[in-house]
Amino acid sequence: MKRMRLFLWMFFVAVILWGRPAMAEDSTTRSQKDRTQTRFGKQAKREIHRKKRTTRAKQQRYNKRRADRDRTHSKARWSKRQLRRRLALILKKPTQTPKTRRTRPFQIKPTPAILAQTPTTSAAPKEVTAIKKPPLRPRTDASDPELDLTKVYEMVRKDNLDLKILRERMVQAELIRYKTWAILKPQVSAQGIYVRNQVEAAFSTGSSFGPLLKLFDGFPIPAETKKQLEEMANAPPTIITPIDQLIFQLQANWQFFNLRAIPILEAAYLSVDQIAESLKQARREIMFAATRAYYSVLLTDGLVDIARQTLQNAEERLQIAQARYLAGVTPSLTVTRAELDVVSAQQQLIQSETGLRNTKLALALLLNQRDMRFRPKRPAPPPDMTDGLDTWMSQAKQLREEVKAARFAVQVAEKNVTEVWLRYIPTIALATSLRVGNFRAFGTDQNATWSITLSASLNLYEGGARYAALQENESKLREARLNLAKTHRQVENEVSTSLLAVKNAQASIETARQQVVLAERSYNLTEERYKTGVATPLEVSDANNTLNSARINLLRETLSLEVATLSLKRAIGSFTFPQFKD
Repeated sequence: MKRMRLFLWMFFVAVILWGRPAMAEDSTTRSQKDRTQTRFGKQAKREIHRKKRTTRAKQQRYNKRRADRDRTHSKARWSKRQLRRRLALILKKPTQTPKTRRTRPFQIKPTPAILAQTPTTSAAPKEVTAIKKPPLRPRTDASDPELDLTKVYEMVRKDNLDLKILRERMVQAELIRYKTWAILKPQVSAQGIYVRNQVEAAFSTGSSFGPLLKLFDGFPIPAETKKQLEEMANAPPTIITPIDQLIFQLQANWQFFNLRAIPILEAAYLSVDQIAESLKQARREIMFAATRAYYSVLLTDGLVDIARQTLQNAEERLQIAQARYLAGVTPSLTVTRAELDVVSAQQQLIQSETGLRNTKLALALLLNQRDMRFRPKRPAPPPDMTDGLDTWMSQAKQLREEVKAARFAVQVAEKNVTEVWLRYIPTIALATSLRVGNFRAFGTDQNATWSITLSASLNLYEGGARYAALQENESKLREARLNLAKTHRQVENEVSTSLLAVKNAQASIETARQQVVLAERSYNLTEERYKTGVATPLEVSDANNTLNSARINLLRETLSLEVATLSLKRAIGSFTFPQFKD
């Protein structure tokens, strides 16, 4: 039995050992085949997915083209259907006629004789002549008080924050003079001192003269000398520094001879004048900005009136269209067109009122107000300018505040150069002091001491600081002169530009007036033809739009001419406004 088991065990081991190389070979071959199949299988899958995506994209493009084509055809069918309906409404007659075979109507070819005998207009129907013109829409600001330009100037002067800031800057500029005068005025200072010492410092004469008396005892000494020696030997000790020390000191310094102060004072006064001219320029610009804002309010206020007139005309045409439609003379499309004109006129009125509100808020900002309700009052137009360009340029160079400020800047730079040259001259100063303490000064029997000092000083060498300051101030002088020349060119350019704007506005206003006259004539003729049924609503709407544009253009050009004239005055330097006392 044991032999049988051993034989079977050896048989199984031999079989396993004999089949192992074949199994290894089979597994290697199988893995290579699997990798090959896997590689080709992935490529095949990618190709399949690519074809599917291509097919899907082609299908999507085809569906999109088909949907666009269907949509276009549906729109075309809908447009044809709507066109047929509109034509049917337009060509519809009051009485129904039986359907017959459509034939081409007989037409008479017009000749010049027939056209001469045919009237262009006819009398308006009774239902049209009985219509009364609707009233104008009331203004939303009809109850607001009027505000003229002079009142605006006064409110700007009182409430404008920029002007208040300019006043404070002027106060600060005035203080420059007082600061500069401090150079020539004496400087006085007082000082109080308290000192607590560790020990008291004192000097006693008895310790020196007591032994001396004993040394000369027995010698013949005059009685007076002996008496003096005894007094000095018995004198109390002299306190040099007490434990509690109190000192009061008063000092005064005065540079009464300082030539540098003269150009410094002159430069200070010129600087104040320069700042004053700059502040005048800023105030002028603020007032001119308020003027422009007020004219913007005038423009939008006129646009509101034009919009109200347009709305009134549109409502009148709507009443005429409704009357003609009820009489069976015109189709419903005419009423719809008139209603559309009324809605457009209402929208224009709302936009004009909103613009008026915005311009009032802009003016309120300059007046330091949150909200303002007022009706603008048209100021008198400024007089025409009659002088020539050369006269205006020379006048501008004399009157403009920025030119004056540039001239003062040049003078200040010149004084600064002079001040540097005067640094080479010595200065003479006087100094005094008074000292009072709770102890006597050494060698005296007084608690107070004073002194007077007269000194002359001259800086021989400052490390090149004076030379650098001289070069710097000379460069600033050249810069100030260049700024003056630049200011002259800018002023001349502003005068030329303002004059060109005035001439352009004068030429444009004549054209605008002619346009208004022609547009009113065209609108009146078109409206009469519309009342008689000859003109279409589209022609009336176009004539009305042309008239509105002409009126708006005339209003804008009229106000632009006045603003351009004021701008020319500002460029010349003759722009004036009421000078109120602060």
